Amino acid sequence: YFLDKAKQIGENAYEIMNRILESRTFTAQAYKACQGLLVLSAKYGTSRFENACKRAMLASRVNYRLVDNILTNNLDKQIEEQTSLSFIIPEHENIRGPQAYH
Repeated sequence: YFLDKAKQIGENAYEIMNRILESRTFTAQAYKACQGLLVLSAKYGTSRFENACKRAMLASRVNYRLVDNILTNNLDKQIEEQTSLSFIIPEHENIRGPQAYH
């Protein structure tokens, strides 16, 4: 049920629900967290929820509280800014190149 609902929201939501369901020894223990995630999806909208799930995918462990904190603190809106940042080191005279390492 939960995976079907998450699939309707998006691929990141599906992956988060799947991770939560697989993280418990007994799947039924994860139902409350999954139900809470569906409530968050209804409260904040599917677009914001999907972005929050995308951001939560970067964490080693995911749970309801992580996604809730992302949405509460509007961190889901920063996902676009994060992906557009470039992590290329600019040319600078004080930076040694590969020739310095033999």
